[in-house]
Amino acid sequence: MAEVEVTVQAYTKMVLHAAKYPHRAVCGLLLGDKRPPDLERISFVDAVPLFHVALPLAPMLEVALTQLDIWCQEHDLVIAGYYQVNENQHDTMANPVAFRTAERVAINNGTGLLVMLENEGLCPRHSQLPLKVYKYNEGKWSLKDSSFVVTEADCVPVSEALIRSGAYLELSDFDNHLDDLRRDWANDHVNRMILDSC
Repeated sequence: MAEVEVTVQAYTKMVLHAAKYPHRAVCGLLLGDKRPPDLERISFVDAVPLFHVALPLAPMLEVALTQLDIWCQEHDLVIAGYYQVNENQHDTMANPVAFRTAERVAINNGTGLLVMLENEGLCPRHSQLPLKVYKYNEGKWSLKDSSFVVTEADCVPVSEALIRSGAYLELSDFDNHLDDLRRDWANDHVNRMILDSC
């Protein structure tokens, strides 16, 4: 049985973040419900795009985590994982930056999951889900097999449709927010586009 479920909203926002900055590495946080989890399954219900200028620098990450932690409490969510997309489309492996940042999230929030989104797998003709999931347990990271993760049925068609429509241009990450505080890192308008596309 799968231990991680990725909703359309979480998956699509990761993909749109990667599509907006195809020439850069991007990263963000994955959010889950605050309610007591299923005995065996964590559900990523949303994604918050963080950075595209430079992968997590400690001070910027601290600011983002603090602000997001307060926001999550107000919305009955928890920070449940970290995602990253590498700059080189053929580089699909987690690097030390990804492991360190995901470990930091795990220590702060008790959930040690790292999702690597594969640039190469985002093209429509790719048949496999472009996600690699690592789990943190007893101080070590291990790559889980594909049966560890399940996505909602609409993930791929919705994300492809929104990429074709240029919706990724509407997405704001935390870097955009720091440049202009009017930019909404929660991306409520993008969430509505995703919902309307389902």
